[in-house]
Amino acid sequence: MEFGKCKECLKIHEDLNGCLSCNSKRFPSGNEDIDRLIQENQLLVRRYGLLEWIPYDRFTNINYIAEGGSAKVYSATWIDGQIKKWSQLSNSWRRNGSTVFALKVLNDSENISEDFLNEINFFNEVSGYMCVIKCFGITQDPITYDYALVLQYMQYMENGDLRRYLKRTVNTLTWKQRMSNIYDICLALDNIHKHRLMHKDLHPGNIFIDSTFAYIGDFGFYNLCEYKNIPLIRLLYNLNESNEIKSRPLASYTCRLLNFQNLSEPINCPNQQEFTSSRYIKKAQKGQVNTDECSDCVIMNIN
Repeated sequence: MEFGKCKECLKIHEDLNGCLSCNSKRFPSGNEDIDRLIQENQLLVRRYGLLEWIPYDRFTNINYIAEGGSAKVYSATWIDGQIKKWSQLSNSWRRNGSTVFALKVLNDSENISEDFLNEINFFNEVSGYMCVIKCFGITQDPITYDYALVLQYMQYMENGDLRRYLKRTVNTLTWKQRMSNIYDICLALDNIHKHRLMHKDLHPGNIFIDSTFAYIGDFGFYNLCEYKNIPLIRLLYNLNESNEIKSRPLASYTCRLLNFQNLSEPINCPNQQEFTSSRYIKKAQKGQVNTDECSDCVIMNIN
């Protein structure tokens, strides 16, 4: 099957996505590392959208949403919208048109950081997975020179993260809905772990809920799963140090599920005695949820 010829370099198109080699060079960012990442992404011909450099003036209606960690999040209208398909007639991309996206602007990122590049790499690896926030491109604020990821936007970004969502819906959220959210989180983690990747910074602030699904975001600290000897601290148990164990994705699932019990937010205590006598633990004991619908045993038995 023939896909036509590029009108610029005259090479035969390998598929319906047009000439990716020419397109990847069309809008240079001015940063060699970013340009290389974008070109590598486009040459891989991802099914679920290509990463691209987006000039900042293609965004309008930029509104602040929230700030957390080392970044601020804004909603913005991308005038052109993300890539839809290649037009052989016009030798250019057809796009979805004006669409609202989220801009995750990294603070003080004029000098590109390893964490930022890591997050772009992660999005390259997990593009298209269900329940993982999608990235469509990179841009740069011309005033602050801070770089920003152009992310999938949904109402959940304004509704807040998992912890805020559970607080707001504590009296209305059913266990059926909770289990559906848990399933989405586990699905996203399973897809990530199948590719031997670890999130490494998973907490309620990086999990978002909309009216249909739960999503995982913020991949600045991802890493490969690997075998390693983990030093053990002997306080209550005497374990065999010779055991070589693999990083357990199960721990990620378990600690996330506990959030759905609507426990109090964690606090730091210098010792166990102070912790067990604190108002925190008493509040947690008093407010713990146990029903026939979903008991503690069901929550913990995720295998």
